[in-house]
Amino acid sequence: MIAIIGSDGFIGNYVKKWAEKLNIEHKGIYFSNNLKGDISFEEYLNSEEKKITTTLIITAGNSDHNLPRTDFLSTLEKDLRYLERLEKSKVSADVVFLSSAAVYYGCKGDVDENTAVQPLDYYGLSKLYAEHMVNFMCRKANTRLIIFRLTNAFGVNDKRKRLFDNILECLKEQRTFSLYGKGESYVNPLRVDKVSEIILKSALKINELVKENNTEIVNLCSLSPYKVVDIVKYISKKYGLKFRFTGQEDYIVEFNTTTKKLQKLLDILSVKISPLYDQIDELLEKALKGENI
Repeated sequence: MIAIIGSDGFIGNYVKKWAEKLNIEHKGIYFSNNLKGDISFEEYLNSEEKKITTTLIITAGNSDHNLPRTDFLSTLEKDLRYLERLEKSKVSADVVFLSSAAVYYGCKGDVDENTAVQPLDYYGLSKLYAEHMVNFMCRKANTRLIIFRLTNAFGVNDKRKRLFDNILECLKEQRTFSLYGKGESYVNPLRVDKVSEIILKSALKINELVKENNTEIVNLCSLSPYKVVDIVKYISKKYGLKFRFTGQEDYIVEFNTTTKKLQKLLDILSVKISPLYDQIDELLEKALKGENI
């Protein structure tokens, strides 16, 4: 059985939908919203479901960039405590863990999975600590681990507004979108439904993807590099988005995550990724018509 920790989150809920679509035996484990899960995290720790879990997908705690920059210690508590409790509950399952490309903060230019990471950012540092914790858990249990370093998953997020949510709002209300600084950050986004498909199918084939008692790290992003300004200009030209440059960007992403390992993985999983602008068109056209996404 596959267990999905964080099924009440933006990405985790899409992973659960894929499990349902493919008729995979699974349990969605929620922290606060039982409408998007099957069992709470507290219940799972002492449940029969934990004992029969063969692969654990962990998508929790990935999206709040502001918290570590205002209260780093609280972030570590949030990101590490539930992992510590999992480890102490003696969970023994292979793990697919969703981390963040923010661990590369401070790097410039192309980075791959072998790049030494010493993040110059509290958010990236908190994600690196979480990677170390889940790696520690899997090594103790002698299980396999895949770590995905996600750059950006885009879609309509009902919990927290991000780049595309704000763009959609501006298009619907015919307002001007504010682009901070010059929009020079690499964003390299991937549709959230595609992100979740890759995560779930990797969990199903983890025995093929990772050697026993080993760890694989894969950058998860668009197959070509894109900066925020590239995307905004495309949407402006095709959909009439009005935008203006304003202020400055506080945390510029100067690194570009390479995709050599990702492309090999996609071949193994038989997953196809369409060009980014096609993904954007599909999202915007459905959303602007009021259709379900």
